[in-house]
Amino acid sequence: MEEHAVVLDVSRYRPVPGKRDDLLAQMKTIAERASKAEGCFGAQVCTSNGDSDVLVAVSRWKSAQDLDSFARDV
Repeated sequence: MEEHAVVLDVSRYRPVPGKRDDLLAQMKTIAERASKAEGCFGAQVCTSNGDSDVLVAVSRWKSAQDLDSFARDV
């Protein structure tokens, strides 16, 4: 049986002026770590189509427990 993500986490962030690139770099590092975490099917960071100042993190998880476990370690 093929496994599928049960939890989809979407988070939006609006960085303070002048800090967008710093936040983007930190978010990409966290997304890379998440992608390797137990129960994560993948994670990515992108910009919002509606507002290019907004950064969006998307990750897909096997369970809420897997997401919570990763979030505790970040």
